[in-house]
Amino acid sequence: LGHMVEPQFMATREQVDDPRHLALLTSYENYHFNHPSLVMWCPDNEALHLERWVDKAPEVIPPWNRLTTHIRKLDPTRPIDYNHGHGLFAAVKMGLFDRENFHVFNPHPYGNLLASVARHKKLAGFDDSVPVLIGEVFNAAAYMDLLEDPAGSYVEQRRQGEMWRGDVLRLAKSGVAGTILCSLQTCAFLGFENSKRFHLGPWSEECMVREGGK
Repeated sequence: LGHMVEPQFMATREQVDDPRHLALLTSYENYHFNHPSLVMWCPDNEALHLERWVDKAPEVIPPWNRLTTHIRKLDPTRPIDYNHGHGLFAAVKMGLFDRENFHVFNPHPYGNLLASVARHKKLAGFDDSVPVLIGEVFNAAAYMDLLEDPAGSYVEQRRQGEMWRGDVLRLAKSGVAGTILCSLQTCAFLGFENSKRFHLGPWSEECMVREGGK
């Protein structure tokens, strides 16, 4: 099973329910409808931070509700998930976002995962009426050099992996339905530091071949 990566259409449209946006989503959804590993639709990532819209909710939220309704009508069989869109539950309580459109409570917790999830629940007034999906968890930054120190890099990767394994298990015991543990970020890169030094390390946002490398 898989999670459909959101195309982040908000980068190309000022209004999420722009007719061109809806037409593009319709084509996108119809094309992928029968994909065997597609388990949910995820229209956007981190565009719905609660603190960014709570003071102007009557203007901000209705277009998102119309967008979600559009997606749900095209495919009523799959849940719709907004990455870090947990704050939409506050909009449900305000009467601005239809409860039938709110399928997943999705926060991006950092630090103490259990405490962070609890904090997000409290801020949104969440009542545990839908599953909780942890949208992303990144490991803490730690530089690794697999060429110069392969043993040390392995030990550090193992240490971080065991730490997150424990956190994920504790989340599951607390009632969290699922967790997406993202690849390492800001802790290593794949590419050339200079013309002679090549790093073959964990994935990160800096995953590229650097200038000067061959």
